[in-house]
Amino acid sequence: MSYYIEGGIWSSVFAVPCTVIDDHIHMCPPNSLKVLLLMLRHPGMPVDLIWLSEQLRETPAEVQDAVSYWVSAGIVTDSTAQEELVQDAAPTPAYTAPSLPENQPPVATVPAATPSVTEKNIGGQKIITTSVRPRISRDDVDLISQKDPSLYQLLREAQIILNGPLSPVDSEILAALHVYYGLPADVVLMLLEYCVSTGKTNMHTVEKMAASWVERDIMTHERAEEEILRLTQVGEDEKKIIQAFHLQGRSLSAKEREYVERWFALGMDERIISYACESTLDKTGKVSFAYADKMILSWKSKGIQSIREAVEEQKKGAVKFTPGTRTAQTAGSSIDKDALDAFIDGQFTE
Repeated sequence: MSYYIEGGIWSSVFAVPCTVIDDHIHMCPPNSLKVLLLMLRHPGMPVDLIWLSEQLRETPAEVQDAVSYWVSAGIVTDSTAQEELVQDAAPTPAYTAPSLPENQPPVATVPAATPSVTEKNIGGQKIITTSVRPRISRDDVDLISQKDPSLYQLLREAQIILNGPLSPVDSEILAALHVYYGLPADVVLMLLEYCVSTGKTNMHTVEKMAASWVERDIMTHERAEEEILRLTQVGEDEKKIIQAFHLQGRSLSAKEREYVERWFALGMDERIISYACESTLDKTGKVSFAYADKMILSWKSKGIQSIREAVEEQKKGAVKFTPGTRTAQTAGSSIDKDALDAFIDGQFTE
């Protein structure tokens, strides 16, 4: 089966900025891409949430989330924010944490509101959906931060972590993490630092990870520290598999990450896991996580603890073929002994 585009449609086209594909196609939500394509189809035409929701047949709340992605990326301009900037004579749409009056007595922290997000209970697990979280205006963020010193400090520290001023969307999401989700300020900052360290600076990505933390009750400094250590180790494990499979230049898919996490949770020597990936390439000529998975699980069930034991196991399963057949092999194994010794001694020294 093949696919092609009819040439007649090229009589009417519109441009898509290269940065949309180069920097965002792998991470932007599907609804955000639909919104941008619709706006690019009508360049220069101011649109509002009602018009967008009617065209896309989505709720205004869903459209708001989709548009916010491009606003935070600096590709779409929020005219309301621009008008506020002109009125305030501010040079940029960045948010700056307000200054607290001197000698102001300590103010009790504003109690965390019940999360205004969709919550379901499936199999005893709380599932949180962020798409319907109520919006927090810039004025509301200012007001709350003046009454809540912890939010005020959170916004200041976040600017240092991000190495720049906060956009209105950034400040709104950070305020929501603290006020609506109920995450302590130090936990939010730990999450933000981790995301920045891994190159995930989009605040919507930070919010999604925060929602998953709330679902799993990661709400304290200690639990957050444990989760970050776990995620860091998972990241290191993924790098080893990327190297073993020669996948430099792309990240792993969600399914591939599940395989990697399961393999390293087995408690096997990481050298055996890497060898399974190399052996998969040798036997199949392609990257196959499913093939490597069967090999690793088989070795685990048989108590195999070293690469040499794994090789011997492969020899047992090797089939001897009659010369002249298409799949003929030398007796015992298709793996060259000298190459194997070089592989073990050079990459996996005991």
